[in-house]
Amino acid sequence: MPTDTKRNLIDPGHEHLSLVRQCELVGLPRSSLYYQPRGVSDENLLLMRLMDEQYTRTPFYGIRRMTAWLKVVGTRSTTSG
Repeated sequence: MPTDTKRNLIDPGHEHLSLVRQCELVGLPRSSLYYQPRGVSDENLLLMRLMDEQYTRTPFYGIRRMTAWLKVVGTRSTTSG
């Protein structure tokens, strides 16, 4: 059963079952109950877009060459700003 489904089964105001016990019964770690996913940062979105564009231009780049390219792009963005 997906975590979201399990999370929806938990009733924080249940009269007789504590949150701990409800989580145990549905097999949900309590930390998952309180977890709030974060959005993707603007910096990560920019990096993903740049990598996608570069990969489209040079699909033969491996991880080493792509890493080197990212370092060059990173130094350009820090010196120009």
